[in-house]
Amino acid sequence: MDPSTPISFLSLSLSHAFSLSLHHSTSLLSQPTQHFSKILCKGLQGSFLPVQTWYREMYSRGRELAGLLEKQGTGITDVMRALSGGLDSEDGEVRYWTCRTLGKLSGEIGEKGSGEIRQWAEREILKDLVYRCYYDPMLLDSILDLLICIWPFPHFPQLFNVLIPINLPTSCTLIQFLSCTASLLIESQSLTTDLQSSGLLDHWLDLSLKSAQFPSNSTRLSAYFLLSRLWIIYSYIGKSEVCGRILALFGQGMNDRVETLRVICAGMAMEVLEMLGMQGKGIEVLKLVLVKVVEEEVGSMMGDFYMCNLALVLRKVQGFPLSPLLSLLLPKVFCS
Repeated sequence: MDPSTPISFLSLSLSHAFSLSLHHSTSLLSQPTQHFSKILCKGLQGSFLPVQTWYREMYSRGRELAGLLEKQGTGITDVMRALSGGLDSEDGEVRYWTCRTLGKLSGEIGEKGSGEIRQWAEREILKDLVYRCYYDPMLLDSILDLLICIWPFPHFPQLFNVLIPINLPTSCTLIQFLSCTASLLIESQSLTTDLQSSGLLDHWLDLSLKSAQFPSNSTRLSAYFLLSRLWIIYSYIGKSEVCGRILALFGQGMNDRVETLRVICAGMAMEVLEMLGMQGKGIEVLKLVLVKVVEEEVGSMMGDFYMCNLALVLRKVQGFPLSPLLSLLLPKVFCS
């Protein structure tokens, strides 16, 4: 069979990967059955290697499959539905390659087909993907990549402000979801630029500043974590006023009556200090940490925490000016 159509393309690939007859593989795809779903979820006769092999091939040939779909003009939803079966696999490698394959195909399809993919994803897999961000942490980066492939900029506001909130598990909030994904969202400079252009960074800043004042400690921790990521972003793009607001809030958090919050805020501030220090920034964060070092009693748990972690940061980061260090620490040393 010449792989000139999407169904023949998939049938041939399944036939090779699963060692099935072409007729058998075609029937699996043309009339999806529980047997096909079971293979993706449980493996072929208990082995996941054929399923992994199939998904890797689909990923590597995603552009070719996208071309066939665009040429045919129909069948996008059927193909995406067939490929998405691996999301429920018991094998983490299969789930990983399912996400990558769906993302690759979404990125290769033209704008007309992308609209159909978004409609399908919203109906059939979005709720499950958002849920998995909490309960399948090893897959988190792959899920986020997939979501952004399906809803690329300029569709970010629809994804993050509308679709994700209405599909969150009932016990979770948007701030908790964003805190789970924040580190991944800021790793890409181009993605950060798109988030800023869409106004989402400023929206998340307002949301996290408000959430940091909530009574719920879990919500406050999520808000502080998101703020620590935003702190880094806004420092990189030179928004000193915003950084000052976040700095002041962290100062409050490091003095909070809840010990867990104090410790976590201090740890986040140390992480921000290290990351900004690597970029030749972070002097204001350093001053905040030094003030806390001076305030804490020598030998106390928090005093030792600040001193040990500050020493680790200063070993990693070269170039911090000595004057703030000496002016604040020397009196502490002599008094002790």
